[in-house]
Amino acid sequence: MPPAGELIVYRNFESDEVFSGVTALIKAERAGATGEMPAESVRCYCDCVEKMAAAAEGLGIAGSIWRTWLARLLSQRENAFALSHERRKISGGTMLRLAANDFDTLYAYMNYDFRALEKKIGVDIGGCLADFTPSSKKSENAAVAALAADFAMASSGAELLAAAEKFYEERGCGKFALYCGFRWDSHERGIVPAAPLEKITLSDIIGYEEQKKIVAENTDAFLSGRPANNVLLYGEGGTGKSSTIKAILNECAQRGLRMIEVYKHQINDLSTILDAIKRRNYKFILVMDDLSFEPSEVEYKFRRKSGRIVNVSSMWGVTGASCEVAYSASKAAVIGLTKARAKEVGLSVITVNCVAPGVIDTEMNANLSSADRAALCE
Repeated sequence: MPPAGELIVYRNFESDEVFSGVTALIKAERAGATGEMPAESVRCYCDCVEKMAAAAEGLGIAGSIWRTWLARLLSQRENAFALSHERRKISGGTMLRLAANDFDTLYAYMNYDFRALEKKIGVDIGGCLADFTPSSKKSENAAVAALAADFAMASSGAELLAAAEKFYEERGCGKFALYCGFRWDSHERGIVPAAPLEKITLSDIIGYEEQKKIVAENTDAFLSGRPANNVLLYGEGGTGKSSTIKAILNECAQRGLRMIEVYKHQINDLSTILDAIKRRNYKFILVMDDLSFEPSEVEYKFRRKSGRIVNVSSMWGVTGASCEVAYSASKAAVIGLTKARAKEVGLSVITVNCVAPGVIDTEMNANLSSADRAALCE
C-alpha cells in the first residue's frame, strides 16, 4: 500500500491528527515495527478511536467510524481539485489524474483490516470500529452521512473518486458545502458557520403574500443569473423580516444560496468579506439586520467616505454655570466627545462639529429681565 506521504492533492489530510495517527500505525504494522513500541502505539490508537467515535456519535452516522472520519475529512478540507469541482462538472486534466492516485491510496487505507494492528498492540475493539451504532439514528449532517454511505458502496479507488466528485458537484467543498448560514467573526477575521437555522418556509409566514412574492422572485432572478436588486426589509419588530430571510435560505440552499450575517459595526469589513467569497461558486447574500441610518451612527458613512456630524452642546459646557453643575458637565462631555470623534473619523472624510449656543430668545427665557439677559450674554 502506498504510504500516506504519497498523497498529493489531498496532502492536507496529513495535518489531521487522527488521519496522521491512524495511517502511521498502519504503516508501522505493515513494516512490522509496531511491536517495538506497544505502549505508545496503544495510546495513539485509543486516542484516535475516541475521536472517531465521538465524531460518528455527534453526526449520528452508523457503520465504520474510520470511513465516517474520512468522509468528514474530505467534506471539510479544501484543495485545488475540490475547488475546481465546486458545484460544477469537470472532466479530464492533470489534477484528475493526481486525485485518482490519491483515491487509490485512500481506498486502501479505508478498507484496512484493523484486526492485524490490534493483535500486535494487544487491543480488541475492532468490532466497535467497523460497526458503530450511534445513540440517535438522526443524522446531524445529511451531507456527510450521504458521502459516507457512498464511500461504503465504493469497490475501488475509482469509485471512491466518483463519490467525491458527485459530492463536490452537488454540494461544493469545505464549510460552504456543509452549512448554509454564516456570520462574519471580527475577532477571527473570517466567515464562520452560524447557529442552525429554524426549519421555516415561506408558507409558514402568514399575511405577507405580496412582500414574500417580491422577495422570492428577486432571489430567483439572482440565483438564475438575471438582474436582481438589493433588498431592504423594514417594519416593526416581529413582522417577519428575519423569518423571511431564513425561509428564503431554507428553500434555496440546494441551488447554491448561502447567507452571511454582517453586523452594522462590521460594515467596514465588507471588502475583506467580498475578497473571501469572490472565487467561490455559490451565490451569496449579505444580511445586515437592524440597520439604521440615525445621525449618530457613522458606520455606513465610512463606506461612503464622507459625512457630516453636528452635535449640540451649550455655552455652559464651555464656561460652566453656577448651580448648574450636572448640566454643565454633560454639555462639556458633548464637546469632549466631539473632539475625540473628529479624530477617529477624520481620515474617512467625515467632519464632526459641535454647536454651543448662548442665550436664545425662546419662550423659556421670555421672563428674564433685560439686565439678566445682558449678564448672561457677557
